[in-house]
Amino acid sequence: MAFRYICIALLIALIFGFNSVVVKLGVESVNPFMYAAWRYILVWPLLLFVPPPKTSWKNVVLVSGAVGITVTLAAVILYLGVGAGISSVVMQTQVFITALLAIWLWKEWPTRYGWVGMIVAFVGVTFITARMGGEVSYLGIFLMFCAALSWASNNIALRHVRGPNIIHMMIWGSLVMPGPLMILSAIFYGPQSVIENPLNFSAMTISSIIFSGFASGLGGSILTGILLKHNRATVVAPFMLLIPLSSLLFAYFLLGETLTFLSSMGCLLVLVGLAINQYGQKERDARGLMEVEAE
Repeated sequence: MAFRYICIALLIALIFGFNSVVVKLGVESVNPFMYAAWRYILVWPLLLFVPPPKTSWKNVVLVSGAVGITVTLAAVILYLGVGAGISSVVMQTQVFITALLAIWLWKEWPTRYGWVGMIVAFVGVTFITARMGGEVSYLGIFLMFCAALSWASNNIALRHVRGPNIIHMMIWGSLVMPGPLMILSAIFYGPQSVIENPLNFSAMTISSIIFSGFASGLGGSILTGILLKHNRATVVAPFMLLIPLSSLLFAYFLLGETLTFLSSMGCLLVLVGLAINQYGQKERDARGLMEVEAE
């Protein structure tokens, strides 16, 4: 992977890692469905300046729906009281689901170093997850793995429709989710929850929605789309394992969530796994260049 794409991957990890803390603070005063809806509504003014994407609405709904489900499940998980760091860690099982889906759909087999790196990183995630004992309900764990599956589907959807301008697609995709989210809010929290005046939200909630809507929702998704447009999914996926590391650190410093010895060891193994995977990718690229020159 080129250096500029490595920088993009690191920026994505920081944005999504910080976002888990931001959402945790935001859903303390707004139900998760309306929180997710408002972060999309916030983007609507941009529709006046951005032309529709040059693709079918089916593709727009496909990508936006996958992103929206992931966003909503993440908000619900944090609303239920799951720690920001822990939720981010468990959701990163999407890395392995993404890699398996890439093998199935596009025959993109990782290198031997890629397999080793992913196994080492998986052990690291297991170490971090070991601290979950007794802290998370079965419903919370189930929803986290549902969110991981949705996230992996989002990665595959972005790769599938990578032709259109991803910025235009994400902005126009903001029209897809608010309606269903408002219906869910009315069902679970009553009709009054849908018409609650956003001017009554706290400054923390408003700031959280703005960051989550623009920096994470729009910016993070665009950067992820750019990354997947120019790189194989099996190469990109392991870098997403930096997200739980980033989230754990932000949660530790900003929310006071505990960073145990197992969590620290898990973070170290994640970094080692990424290093192994990146080394294998460079070796493959070097061999490919030599074969081209030889021809």
